[in-house]
Amino acid sequence: MLLTPRTLLLLAVSLLLSSIILSFIGSYEALNIIEGSKNIEINGTSFYTLTMLTQEPRVFNTRRISFTFLNEGVNPVSITFKANETVTHSIILPGGETYSYQFSNLSVFENVIVFDSVGTRVRVSYKLEITAFPYAGLSILALILLVIGTILLIQYVAMKVSLKMEK
Repeated sequence: MLLTPRTLLLLAVSLLLSSIILSFIGSYEALNIIEGSKNIEINGTSFYTLTMLTQEPRVFNTRRISFTFLNEGVNPVSITFKANETVTHSIILPGGETYSYQFSNLSVFENVIVFDSVGTRVRVSYKLEITAFPYAGLSILALILLVIGTILLIQYVAMKVSLKMEK
């Protein structure tokens, strides 16, 4: 089948337009919220990374983490938040008290929470806001259609030039 210049142009333009539409759909970002809690027995100094506290492998895609700490014991507990071995925030939580803290713009590998107390129990509740791209495969398809559409557009220009040269 021979492609006329008009059908070649229509095919190229339709592929390019569909690639634009698919790239917008593929860049759709979904937000998943995961909540949980963990009880920690503290007897001395304890170090926890965010992955250890949440037990959630998708913590690496987290946009924001909210923590609520409840000291269920009588003894006060010192809670220190560190990033790159630098203390970013510290608090002493008295027995029976609650404290909330939120991480945003986090680098998960570097954030550590340090608990220090003598024989107490802390309940840590967390809420993770995880971003995901559920239609990322459409972005790849859009890229493929963009390449094919560009090739067809180049063929259209080459066909028009060759027809002009024949005249």
